[in-house]
Amino acid sequence: MRLYIALLLCTVLAVQEMRLNFLLNYSQGTFNEEQLGKLQQSKLGRTILQMIQASSQVEFDFNSLFQAIDDLSASIGERKTEEADSLEQDYQQYLIDSDYYTNQVTEYSTEVAQHQVDSDTLRQARNQLQQSLITSNAELTLVKQQLAQVEQSVKQNTASNTKKQQEYDQGISIIDQVLNKLTTLKENPSFADITPDDIHVSTATMTRRLSNLSDKTFVFEPLTRSLIELASGGFADQESLQQVLKLLRELRDDLVASKLSLQTATDTETQDAQTLIDTYNTKIAFLGDEVIPQLQTDIETKTAQLETKAKLLDDAQKNLATAEQNLSATEERWVNRQSQNRDLEDKYNLELATLSQALVALERGGISR
Repeated sequence: MRLYIALLLCTVLAVQEMRLNFLLNYSQGTFNEEQLGKLQQSKLGRTILQMIQASSQVEFDFNSLFQAIDDLSASIGERKTEEADSLEQDYQQYLIDSDYYTNQVTEYSTEVAQHQVDSDTLRQARNQLQQSLITSNAELTLVKQQLAQVEQSVKQNTASNTKKQQEYDQGISIIDQVLNKLTTLKENPSFADITPDDIHVSTATMTRRLSNLSDKTFVFEPLTRSLIELASGGFADQESLQQVLKLLRELRDDLVASKLSLQTATDTETQDAQTLIDTYNTKIAFLGDEVIPQLQTDIETKTAQLETKAKLLDDAQKNLATAEQNLSATEERWVNRQSQNRDLEDKYNLELATLSQALVALERGGISR
């Protein structure tokens, strides 16, 4: 419609100007036959002549033109008002969307930061658990080694003490045999008839039986010394025999006491070793059955929590990226909407200016309402 009004206005103004010029030339006699002929040679010219002649006879109704201009101006004004209202609605929606996405960005940024802190905390906790597991495994290995060493020591000491007990028993047995032999000699009515050769034979017999104890000086040396003294010619009497018997009994008592002392020491050592073994076994059971399995379970739990937290962090980062994109798109839409508004305002203002110029042109042409 705007194009139609503009063309109509231009045509009317052109015809009006031609009509005035034609009438002026015609009245002054300056519009000759040659000029009329030229106009009649073209279709456009003939049309213009017809419009001029018609306009000279009939006045053109410019009221419809003015009404059309007024209607068009009012329509443009309405569109400007509608555009302003639409811009305000879009602005309010922009504020709502911008506030919503800004809050989302803040929320998801906080969530991402919290998940990152939680992940770091879980990772540090898992690292500490893993280090504790390494330490506990190393401690378990050490305790097992210590237990093996104690058990080996107990085994060796038991074997050694058992051997010593056997040696004491052998020594006591030999002394008992010697005592029995000497007691028999002492009680023999013909003791005075016993010659040194008899004593030498008995001594040689006992010495031979002691040959397997030759490396046991605590038994062999005093016993051999007593027998040698007994075998000397100067001790072949009751008094010397009595002294030898006393010495042998004292030696036997010493061996019995040493055996008991060794047994007591062995029992104490065994008890202490068993206490240490029990301690090691308790520690091994505690580490192997409680501490290490619990650490392994805790590590698995932390690992699962880390995996869950990683998924939550990934979701939060995706949500944050989406919120940032939406916020950026909202800002961009508002910028584009403002640009569109400026273009429309410029267009509407130009159209109004054009209509205003048309009214001025009509007034200058002597056409009024």
